[in-house]
Amino acid sequence: MFANLYACDFVDSRFVATICYCIGSGIERATAAMYVTFVLRALGYEDGGNASDFSYAQAVSFGIQRGLVDERVSSGGNFTRGDAAIVSENALSQYLRTGEKTLYESLQEGGALKSTAYWNAGQTALAVPVSSSDDQQSYVLSRITLQHFFPDTAHVLFTSGTPEDSPFYLSDRYSREELRFIEALSYEKHYSGSDWVTVSAVLAVPGVTIYLTDSQYEVLGWCRVPDKPARIQEVTFKTATGFDGATLSADYHRIIDTVAQNWDRNQFELGEERYAPRDDGTGISYIRPVKRNGNYVDSGWYCIIFSYPPGNGNTTRAERIEKTEQVMATVFFFSDRSLREYQDSDWTNRYISDSEFQYPKITEPGAPASRGIRIYEHSSMERVVYFFTRDGVYLGRTSIPASR
Repeated sequence: MFANLYACDFVDSRFVATICYCIGSGIERATAAMYVTFVLRALGYEDGGNASDFSYAQAVSFGIQRGLVDERVSSGGNFTRGDAAIVSENALSQYLRTGEKTLYESLQEGGALKSTAYWNAGQTALAVPVSSSDDQQSYVLSRITLQHFFPDTAHVLFTSGTPEDSPFYLSDRYSREELRFIEALSYEKHYSGSDWVTVSAVLAVPGVTIYLTDSQYEVLGWCRVPDKPARIQEVTFKTATGFDGATLSADYHRIIDTVAQNWDRNQFELGEERYAPRDDGTGISYIRPVKRNGNYVDSGWYCIIFSYPPGNGNTTRAERIEKTEQVMATVFFFSDRSLREYQDSDWTNRYISDSEFQYPKITEPGAPASRGIRIYEHSSMERVVYFFTRDGVYLGRTSIPASR
């Protein structure tokens, strides 16, 4: 990289786009201040003179304030090609000094960049080119291109890739299309902490559905990434949906937000008493009473879920809350209002009730198992029991250690 690049008076956005080299009287290693000055000028800022926006000595700190420069760049050491790439990438999404448009939009309008994305005749489907990811297992979309065509995008959501014939895609209230979107909502925290979405790129995994939504979660565009052996050249984002994303998001958060709100509010535990169910003489399962804040549960309806915690329990509080939110979403949206039990899954839905096992109330002498739940005593994995009301309010949880 030539050190006198920053000193060219005629630098504009065309040179940023085409990686211009400016040759002068001498060649030396470029510094962060030199390259950042070069980019700031391309954005329309001025240095020097009475009406300057920044000085050369302050170029890096000025760039950090505007989100152009990663703070790592100012930590000293050599300014590398990787650092230059980061600054250049950030520059594309920066607004020009005039504030009217981004550098990317300016380059595109001026002909320096030519997007190959194109709308169909009805402006209802946008074909967007993809490139192969580094591992050749998925594809990469230009986030800057998506943002250009869908400028109100505030969230990028992904499904988990669960096959649509999964039993979890059953509901008596929501269509499969709506359930697919709700599943994407349930994975938002997971993918927001990954590298699936960066400043410049969106990862497109085969079989996954991607949603671009505004700040209220209204869907602006969505696509299902083809799951085919042959490599694809583009994916198509459609603008029409059969549901109201904002309404579905409100329904979802009404239930899911109770997890964080009530996370440490109640303490649940299983009583030590064990009662053999009347229909099971094997001795491998027992009815266990439930205690809430130290008292046996003897009134009201509670639903529970058996689930295996991720990472063998070595998870952070935020990760445990996220897992519980996904369990809540699966129960109240995917398994329909009756909360049916799926025998082939690693969790089951049950009610805590007097009628299920026909025990008298817990307050009656000799019968403390009225609000019991059926527990399989021998399991090689730790289990978690989630408690919540029939209407979708999270109450608490307890753990069942793995059998030795």
